Amino acid sequence: MNNVGLLAYNPLAFGLLTGKYLSAIPQNSRLDSDFFQGLYSRFDRNNIQEATKSYAELARKYGMTPAQLALAYVRTRWFVASTIVGATGIEQLQENIDSTAIELDETILQEIDAIHRRYPNPIA
Repeated sequence: MNNVGLLAYNPLAFGLLTGKYLSAIPQNSRLDSDFFQGLYSRFDRNNIQEATKSYAELARKYGMTPAQLALAYVRTRWFVASTIVGATGIEQLQENIDSTAIELDETILQEIDAIHRRYPNPIA
C-alpha cells in the first residue's frame, strides 16, 4: 500500500446530494448555469432521483441536512485526506462547516450501505 490519500472532489455531486434538485433545477444554481448545462445530462437519470431522495430522507431522519450526511460520510472513508466543497452562499458554507461536527455511527453507516446496495451506481 502506498498510503496516498484521496482528495475528494465534488462530494456533493454538483449539489445533487443536497437534495435541492429533487423537484426542479433552482435558478442560479450550478446546474442552471450555462457553464454546467452539458454536465447535467450525466445526472438526469431516474435512479439518481430515487437514490438522492433516499439519502435525503435518511439525513432528515437523523436530524441533519442531506449535504451534511454526504460530507460526514466522505470523512468516514479512511483513504480520504481532505474534501473540496463549494458554496454559493454563506449559509451553504456554514452548513458544510457544520458537517465536520457530525459523527456517523454504525447504524447510520449500515443504512447508507443499504441505500447504496439498492442504487449501486445511479449515474451508470
